[in-house]
Amino acid sequence: IGENQEGLLEIAQRFFDSIVSGGSRLPLPLRRICCHLAFSMRRRWPDIDVSYAIGGFLFLRFLTPAIVAPDAGARLVAPGSMPKEARRTLLMVSKLMTNLANGTRFGVKESFMNFANDTFLETNADDMREFLLAFTERDDLVGGGGGGSSGGGGKVVDRETLISSCTTFHKQLTYGKAKIAEALATTTTTTTDTASARSDFEQLVQQLGEPPLLDAVGSTSSVRRSNSRR
Repeated sequence: IGENQEGLLEIAQRFFDSIVSGGSRLPLPLRRICCHLAFSMRRRWPDIDVSYAIGGFLFLRFLTPAIVAPDAGARLVAPGSMPKEARRTLLMVSKLMTNLANGTRFGVKESFMNFANDTFLETNADDMREFLLAFTERDDLVGGGGGGSSGGGGKVVDRETLISSCTTFHKQLTYGKAKIAEALATTTTTTTDTASARSDFEQLVQQLGEPPLLDAVGSTSSVRRSNSRR
């Protein structure tokens, strides 16, 4: 492996380690979607490995777009501040993350990435699967049964975290509604189902309105001001 390839793998490993260590901060609405997705798939295909579906949902829709374009969407860095070399590196990291989440090795189409098959992808495959499957457990959700820390019940989530999570999910629904509508069209089985699902989703987004702009996490006054303007 060349020096540049080693550097890329090191950067990708740091990204992966950071993502895995921050799994507990995934917004609750997204955790609930992952759980529902896993439940629905297992009900229809009992022997399926749902980790790949969860990986596709989380990484393709949320994580890799943030990695490859941190100056867009959530604006993790200032717009226009990304040099071309850095953006290319992040693009390569996003490819590694996507293949790791999907359980896919690089092949002929992207043979220049084959060096990562037996290194990064092989080394982190089990950790990625464990990370993704953790979001399919119902006990990890609010109201998951109760009973304290030793009773197998759900975690108690404070009000600020809940508001922050709901606001984040509201933004994702609003700003990603076009892509979500496309996804609905590919996952429903008939034209009637597609039309019904899209209609329900569009009605939901319309009822929610614009996402609230919180001055601080959990600031109910700013939520009320946002609602009063609609």
